[in-house]
Amino acid sequence: MLKKLTTGLLAGAVALGMAGSANAAPMFDQGNGGPANVGFLVNENNFHAQTVTAGLSGQLTRIDVFLHASSSTAGSLTFSVLNNLSSSPTVLATKSFSAASVTANQFYSFDLSSDSIFATSGNSFAFSLEGGLGSFFSVAASTSPDRYSGGANYYKAPNHSNSTFHNWTMSSGTRDLLFRTFVDPAVQPVDLSSTPMPEPGTLAILGLGLAGLGLAAGRKRVRA
Repeated sequence: MLKKLTTGLLAGAVALGMAGSANAAPMFDQGNGGPANVGFLVNENNFHAQTVTAGLSGQLTRIDVFLHASSSTAGSLTFSVLNNLSSSPTVLATKSFSAASVTANQFYSFDLSSDSIFATSGNSFAFSLEGGLGSFFSVAASTSPDRYSGGANYYKAPNHSNSTFHNWTMSSGTRDLLFRTFVDPAVQPVDLSSTPMPEPGTLAILGLGLAGLGLAAGRKRVRA
């Protein structure tokens, strides 16, 4: 499961910060490089998702997804990072992608460096691709043998008349999407609740001391 840094206090949880070198380069973590021998349609009636098991702990900075260019490509695509694929998953980040950006059969990058999402080694998460009204996209996948053992491909048809398809369903066979994830292990969440805070009495003494210094300085100026 992923953690997302928040600007305020979480109810029943501690506040999180970030620690690490801002100059550290993100590292490749998980992925499926293919071959791309099948394509899945993504439009307003067909959504696809892929579960991933993190190998590194740190800030999730980028996810690449392989898309096919086609003369039929149209509309917009919504890319999301989810904590899981339950009936009510938590959306941690959302990016919009236009058909005009798909110019070749290749990996396309979704930058997450400003979304403050943290992965923990061994825990799973997911990303999804959802089409807007009138959209048409093709996302690449690989068939058996299983190219990625740390997760699986899922689909759902939100506008399908059968309500069974409204929830994420695992695709039959081993058809993992082609993807790459990148993590910066140098950036880790920090438990700010462990940072020592001055006691009220200490603050009061400090305040009296500062007031005394100000009074003494004022007397010196008068004598001068």
